[in-house]
Amino acid sequence: MTAADSDGPVVLVTTDRGGDSLASWFPDLWSAERNHLTLSASRHGVKIHGAYLHEVPDEWIESAKQAYAALRTDRAADVSHLATHRHHGVSNGPLVPIEGGGR
Repeated sequence: MTAADSDGPVVLVTTDRGGDSLASWFPDLWSAERNHLTLSASRHGVKIHGAYLHEVPDEWIESAKQAYAALRTDRAADVSHLATHRHHGVSNGPLVPIEGGGR
């Protein structure tokens, strides 16, 4: 792991069995590897997990609100541009950075 890998946030975009997309924000790689998320966005809304509102950066919240708006209209909307990392391999393998991700 490099220093760049451990810098936050880590954003994952996944799809569930029903075809719904979910964007999840983690403060750092360590938290993402253990699924300790801070914020998520789906077609149902934006949810804060295990943190106080003032602890979540405004940029994360704004990105999550934009993802929610897109997913509310189309539950399979492409919000992959938010992703900074992805699982490598089968069965949620190790997280690897996405070059140019997180825009």
